[in-house]
Amino acid sequence: MNLLKLLYLSLFAPFFAYSQIEIRGTVKDSLNTPIEFANVFLTNQSNDIVTGTITDQRGDFNLPVKKGSYTLTISFMGYEDWTQEVTLNENKDFGNIMLSKSKNKLNEVVVAARKPLVERKVDRLVFNVENSIISKGTVWEVLKKTPSLITTSSGGLQIMGKDRVKIMINDRILQLSEEEIKSMLDNMSADNVKSIEVITIPPAKYDAEGSGLVNIRLNKNSGDGVKVNLKTDYEQSVKSKFNNGISFFYKKKKLSLTSNYNLRYGQKFREDQSDIVFIDENDNEVSTIWNEEANVKSNYLNHNYRFFIDYQIFEKTTLSAGTTGVIKPYSDSETNSKTYVRNNESIINSIFKNNNRSESKTDNLSYNFSLSKKFNQKGHELSFNVDFINYDNDRGQMVNTNFFDADEILNKKQAFRLTNEQKIDINTISLDYTLPLDSISVVNIGAKVSNSKTKNYLKYFDINENNESNINIERSDNFKYDENILAGYISFSSNLDKLYYKVGLRYEHTNNEGINGVYQGETSKFKNNYKTFFPTIYLQYQINKKNTVGFAYGRRIQRPNYRYLNPFKNFYSPYSFFEGNPFLKPAISTNFELSYYLLNKYFFTTFFKKTKDPFTQLSLQDNNDNLFKYTVVNLTDDLSYGLSFSTSHKISSWWTTYFSFNTYYKESNFINPLNQETIKKSNWNFDPFFGNEITLSKKLGISIENINRYISPKVQGGFDIKSRLNVSFGFTKSLLNDKASFALYIEDLFNSNNFELSSQYSNQNHQSFENIENQFIRFSFSYKFGSDKLKQSKRDNKSQEEKDRLN
Repeated sequence: MNLLKLLYLSLFAPFFAYSQIEIRGTVKDSLNTPIEFANVFLTNQSNDIVTGTITDQRGDFNLPVKKGSYTLTISFMGYEDWTQEVTLNENKDFGNIMLSKSKNKLNEVVVAARKPLVERKVDRLVFNVENSIISKGTVWEVLKKTPSLITTSSGGLQIMGKDRVKIMINDRILQLSEEEIKSMLDNMSADNVKSIEVITIPPAKYDAEGSGLVNIRLNKNSGDGVKVNLKTDYEQSVKSKFNNGISFFYKKKKLSLTSNYNLRYGQKFREDQSDIVFIDENDNEVSTIWNEEANVKSNYLNHNYRFFIDYQIFEKTTLSAGTTGVIKPYSDSETNSKTYVRNNESIINSIFKNNNRSESKTDNLSYNFSLSKKFNQKGHELSFNVDFINYDNDRGQMVNTNFFDADEILNKKQAFRLTNEQKIDINTISLDYTLPLDSISVVNIGAKVSNSKTKNYLKYFDINENNESNINIERSDNFKYDENILAGYISFSSNLDKLYYKVGLRYEHTNNEGINGVYQGETSKFKNNYKTFFPTIYLQYQINKKNTVGFAYGRRIQRPNYRYLNPFKNFYSPYSFFEGNPFLKPAISTNFELSYYLLNKYFFTTFFKKTKDPFTQLSLQDNNDNLFKYTVVNLTDDLSYGLSFSTSHKISSWWTTYFSFNTYYKESNFINPLNQETIKKSNWNFDPFFGNEITLSKKLGISIENINRYISPKVQGGFDIKSRLNVSFGFTKSLLNDKASFALYIEDLFNSNNFELSSQYSNQNHQSFENIENQFIRFSFSYKFGSDKLKQSKRDNKSQEEKDRLN
């Protein structure tokens, strides 16, 4: 395939998407019950499979195909195959197709058919990445390509304009910071990812924390045997980065082991530019202008591991234990900045240079123990979980500042250093019970207790001309924070022919207390105690085979993290620091969604969200003392509403496209902490996403992918963020009879995904630009070996997805 053809395909993909004909139908059994996960495939005259799919929860299937003559076959374990010779010249609806029970058929026929890339369920959007070229990278890269998601360089996520999204792996929330989550997922291979579930309004079963949830569902394996995956990556941007990993799977009768380990090391580089315009508060005129140029160099070494063991104690009772860890034995960072201090006529008055060096080591370890019991009735299950999380971070920092006149003649020097120790322990116990009332109705009940303890010790030292360190008591502090959460929930779901509904109620009681050793010259203490109910409602109604509508409602909470509550100052230079706010309130949001699904392929969702007391980080310039302060404040309220759309289309057996967009209005209202002025920030957003997966040669195992995402200008608290564009390409070649693969990936082709933001309101006027290593090229090689018996189980997948639907 030459370059001209590739260019032609990229340009005219949307038009080809509508040139196919389509067949559809509904598969049922003799009792008129829909059959989910039935195999539906077309073969040509040579008996080769041309295309295929599987039926959804209502037994429906939609299959695009070129005009021609085929044999349509539908199969499902325990039933006779249904076949029919068909000549297709136009769209065709086969109506209800009845499968008959088989008396002799013992083995299931597994068809090489994939799920639709994007699926819409009653309470979530599912992005099926298994066995696609997308799964050749890391888990974080998969999230970057997931419809309806927007990622940030610091590890944050947005869903339809909603910030502070929580991430789960197999229904377990990661209790990590955004940066730590990004680091962990950057170290995890996506080879074992089954799907990404985007849950905009989570059900009562899940914690009420966060604006939404992203659940990374990993594959399960069945059959006795061993499987090993080896993987190595080399990434080149401004600096080089390396990632080496191994995944190990073992299953023998009642025992199964799953583990993976990644070693990631290298260097990072970033360039920053910022401009601060200080205002004379007396006449509201410009007093001085600071122009800063900086570069940040860092070295890192990360160990990342996951290990889980399952043992079937009895026929329907399983004991599980696991541990997940992020160990950073060493990382360092050095920031060199040069700031030009100008008068109101932009003439340089003075210059100061700042050197900020830091070293740290971090251990973030979690342990899980669980016991699950399945009863005789299908879906009847009880599970008990205990989780322990231990976080330990030690950091040292040294800051040297040299002050010069306009001719760069040294006037004076200033230096300080600090040490910071942080320890966090989180303990959680939960109990979940699922009780099917009949074949269509299910009740879920559960409870959870969690306790977290945080200790943070900061020592600040002034350094004199003789390089002697003297502790600064006023800038040294210790902070202790305890939080207890008691939660319980109940939910009921049922399927009444064309109507599926689920209602739930969650209760959470939060009790926290914080103590800091020195705050404004004296020890201070703060407490908070609040109780909140979180109702959820989901409705999904199938008007006919082509049209389905849905409704969702739910309340959510966002609690400030420990760093935001820590009140003492963390200095970056003599003129800039971060200061937490111990008086932050939790944010409570109310969410509504109306959805429309066409042919179970085109998904439209309108949404509305109103948040009381949302909190965000503000950068505030003190015009009197020429200081720059980063802090966190509660906004008055936050409002957003808009429309989301997503779809995927299999244009041919070798080409799949997927497309989504979010368009929404967002408004924030807050009070400027410096002068108490009420500020309103608002704008309209439009964020389209378009991707292609193309198999150039199935025989040679050559595939390519293309991802395109545009992020329109944003408002976030007091910041205005400029638009960004990310275009990426990937190439994969299978080797050694599909046991090995080579991949080449180019990210941010046009280097247009950098952050540029400004804060201009009231007496604030500053802007910054971050040139991060978003643009890179990566070479990957992977090799797998082991028992062929260890493969993904269709039956296991079905039971898991049935549980997802009922829960």
